[in-house]
Amino acid sequence: MSRAFPRSIARRIDFGGPQSNYFGVEPASTSPMRGGSFVGDTREGGSCNASVITLNPHCHGTHTEGVGHVLNARSSVYDVVPLGALDALLITLADVPASQTSDRCAAYVAPDDRQLTASALEAALGDEQLTDYQALIVRTLPNDVSKTHQHYTENDDYPFFTHTAMHKIVGSGIAHLLVDTPSLDRFDDGGALALHRQYWQLPRQGHDAGPDTRDKATVTEMIFVPSDIADGAFQLMLQPAPFSGDAIPSNPVLLGPGIH
Repeated sequence: MSRAFPRSIARRIDFGGPQSNYFGVEPASTSPMRGGSFVGDTREGGSCNASVITLNPHCHGTHTEGVGHVLNARSSVYDVVPLGALDALLITLADVPASQTSDRCAAYVAPDDRQLTASALEAALGDEQLTDYQALIVRTLPNDVSKTHQHYTENDDYPFFTHTAMHKIVGSGIAHLLVDTPSLDRFDDGGALALHRQYWQLPRQGHDAGPDTRDKATVTEMIFVPSDIADGAFQLMLQPAPFSGDAIPSNPVLLGPGIH
């Protein structure tokens, strides 16, 4: 039985303990503010605690990113994230090896890469129509609490969408996609970012927007949806940090079941 709502589906960053990590970056950290005789740590004789935080939004925990992630033109995702509630659908997807799907896949995909297919998407949707929703929340399997502090390296085989499945998501008009993986794309994709580009409707190469670019669409990566929350319709708030940047920490919160 699910606990009462609201429920955060963000991965909390524990600066003194286990935390999610992508690409082998240094852990997110804090250190006391220092200036002249002032130290921001009462344990060191300071009058109060004042910490300086160091983190990489793309690699440390839950974050929301915009099309500026891959463009020369700088833009802040905070400017396009809705601050109010969104109609969201939560689904759970099992993956299959790329060798077992007839879907169109990214060029860099290996036969044993774990793929989230169009047929899996359709099965999870059932009678639901993506066109009824603004946001899609994707929980992948297996799903246990170790995900909240998982270290993702080039040896990890987290699942990612086929081009066929992504085509269905984009075609439905979903503008806010949330996934519990560290990236829409494979860890080592040769720099293609093919699924990011497909989602935002960008040219396959280069760093300029095209005529069909979805510059108001967002991707939220490294969420964690506890297994006691059942699939279905929800009201969702993305709750981005008020930072400027192509990716910013966020705290997606499920307010409660939706009306669909």
